[in-house]
Amino acid sequence: MFRLFPDCLNNILSALLQAVDFSTYFSIQACFEGLELITQKLFGISLVSVEPEPGEVWADDVRKLEFVHETEGLLGILYCDLFARHGKNSHPSHYNIRSGKSKDNGAYQTPIMALVCYVCFGIGVLYHINSFLCPIQCPKS
Repeated sequence: MFRLFPDCLNNILSALLQAVDFSTYFSIQACFEGLELITQKLFGISLVSVEPEPGEVWADDVRKLEFVHETEGLLGILYCDLFARHGKNSHPSHYNIRSGKSKDNGAYQTPIMALVCYVCFGIGVLYHINSFLCPIQCPKS
C-alpha cells in the first residue's frame, strides 16, 4: 500500500510552485475576490474593503477589510499587510489587536486582527507553513 507522508506532499508542492508562475493566475485582487466568493456562498459573509482613517494603519499599503454578515452585520476587521518594505518582519504572522467579546451592557465587541506577510508574485520561491503558502524571499526594490 502506498502512503503519502506530509513531508512528501510539501516536497511535491514546493517543486510544483517553483516550476509554475502562479502570478499570472492569482493576482492579489483575484485572491480577495475568490475568498469573498467562498465566504459569501458558504457563510453569507462579505469582505468589504474600507478606506482606513488617517493614522489608523502603520503603512500606506495596508488594506482594511470588514467581515460583514448578511443578517448580523459587522463580525470583525482584518488588516492585511501583504507587501515587502524596509524594516518589516520577514516572517508571516498574525496579531490579535482586539478580542471579540460580549460586554457588560450586552453589546458585542468586534474582533480586530492583522495578517502580516510577504506576497511577492513572480519569484517562484514559496514555503508551506501552517497550512498556507507564504513567500520566504522577495526581490529587493
